[in-house]
This record gives sequence, C-alpha cells and structure tokens, in this order.
Amino acid sequence: MTLKDEECTEKLLEVRQIQLEYSLKMEEWTDAFRTSEIIFYLINRREKHSTKQILESFFTNLAEIFWKSENHLFHSYTLQNLLKIVRTSNTRTAEEKLNLACQLILSSLSVPLNNKVSNFHRLSTAYQPKDMQENIENSAQVRQEILNVSQMLQIQGIPARNSLINQINLKNQFVLPTCPAVASLFKLIEFESSPFAIAKQGPALLKTIIEAFPKLDSYVPLIKRTLAIRILQKSKAFYTTIKFDSLIKQLAFYGDWK
Repeated sequence: MTLKDEECTEKLLEVRQIQLEYSLKMEEWTDAFRTSEIIFYLINRREKHSTKQILESFFTNLAEIFWKSENHLFHSYTLQNLLKIVRTSNTRTAEEKLNLACQLILSSLSVPLNNKVSNFHRLSTAYQPKDMQENIENSAQVRQEILNVSQMLQIQGIPARNSLINQINLKNQFVLPTCPAVASLFKLIEFESSPFAIAKQGPALLKTIIEAFPKLDSYVPLIKRTLAIRILQKSKAFYTTIKFDSLIKQLAFYGDWK
C-alpha cells in the first residue's frame, strides 16, 4: 500500500471520512479533529479540480468540531474558508449562501474579545488539569499544533480575533444587502464608542437578525456576552464615575443582576 497510488489514496480517504462521520455522531471531538488532519493531508494529494466538493464537506465538519470544542476563533476561520467555496457553488441556493455569510459574521462577533493564540483552549490541552495547562501551552507540541491548524485554514500570520475582524471589514463581508441588521450589529460592536448606543441598539439588532435566521440562535448567548463586555469597556472610557444601578439598566439584556 502506497499513497503514490491514486486508487489507494481514494480508498483511504473514504475510510477516513466514514471514521469522521462516526466520530461526529459519537461526539468524540478530539478523535474527529485528528481524523480531519489526516483527511486534509489526503485531500491535498488529489487533483485540485476534484477537491472542491470534498473540501466543502471537510470545512463543514471541521466547523462543527471547533464549535463543539468551544474553539470559537478557529470555528470562525473555518466558516470563512467554507464561504469562499460555497460562494462559487452551483449547487447552493442564494438563501443558503446568505445564511452562511450571516453565520460567519455572527460567529466572528461571538469570539471572545481577547481571543488570540496565547489564551484560547487548545484541542490537545483543553482536557488536561488546569494547573498543568499553562506549562503545556508553551510547549513545542502546542506551537506545532497551532501551525498545523493555521495551515489547514489558510491563516496568514497569528490567528487572532482582531485579524479575523480586520479581514471581514476590509472585504466588506459584513455588508449583506438583504439583512442590513447584520452590518449594523457589526459596526456597533466593533466601532461604536457610546455604551448607551450599544445597550439600546445591540439587543434589538440581534433579535432582528435571529428572527430572519432562526437557525443561528446558538450564537446569541456569546454575542450578548460580547455586547456586555463592550458596554463595560466603553463605560470605562466614557465616565469618570457611574452609579451601579445605571450600569445594571444598560446590561439588563444580559440577565438579572439582582
């Protein structure tokens, strides 16, 4: 058996895809990720013209793996790759493409505001005791893992929320003509300086978006957290002093503080 044999590569790819399918069904996310790494290697051995459909399936599964593993940063990067493929697809409807574009924006806004390589949960270390994670995260193994994932997701530079947001902003990917609320929410979270505006408009815009795209409601708690942190950040710069009752009113959408 040799990978130089195209038929052998195809058979191995089929086997690994079945393995991935069962890993996803059993919610064995670490095993699913490791299998995805092998699938990516095998895909790259195929002829480029025959990889588009299998890459679409690959990134769809990988996005689920990262989401279930709470690796929200890589989840968003994966959706970005998936959107590049789907946009030129003849088998996807305009509605499906719009849903995916909206999902990319919401997922990016869901990434914690300080999320970067040095402080998000690693796939291989997330299940280690907390007192061991700090030492493990500085290891060569973890650095190599980040490099491998970055290569899979075609990430240039260091994976970070700011880099992802800048890419979306430069390409105007947040501008969806049929859902202006998405663009408004993106601008509100990323560029608005008034905590009053964020508190007033944010929850309403999020509600409008989810009414239009109900399947994306899983992002709501994370985006509410982002809105709450933005309000706290902007309040710090906006006020010299603030009454706690006033702050509670601005954060009312985030839960009962009493």
